[in-house]
Amino acid sequence: MTASPAEVAGGLLGTSVVGGSTGWTLKVGKMVGEPDQVIVMYDTGGLTPNPKWAVDYPTIQAMVRGKPNDYGVTWAKARAVRDALLGLDSQTVGSDRWVSIVCPGDVGFVGYDDAQRPMVSVNFRIIIEPATVGNREAL
Repeated sequence: MTASPAEVAGGLLGTSVVGGSTGWTLKVGKMVGEPDQVIVMYDTGGLTPNPKWAVDYPTIQAMVRGKPNDYGVTWAKARAVRDALLGLDSQTVGSDRWVSIVCPGDVGFVGYDDAQRPMVSVNFRIIIEPATVGNREAL
């Protein structure tokens, strides 16, 4: 895998969730000051990769920030992110097999930033069978 799980997952969101005419911008790894409506995907570590078998368990977080005092729209966008990724069919992404995406919890309110923009997050656990296995055996 050359891209991080957060980068790949951001690419899986689709144009109905981010980009184009949605008014929402996608970023990876760093929250930006502008625009107001932004979805930032972060790699958050995950569980220990299997030392024998080529199976990884990364976790990611989607942080959704909306327009000032626009809590409902921001929460709904976080739910749209959840719905776009949760339970996604097993598929090959690049050269890796993404087996499953689950949520360890549901959409959660984080708070407001200094500009009164609401921030809502949703976390994901992923199971990946990487194509490059190093010392581990492919399944």
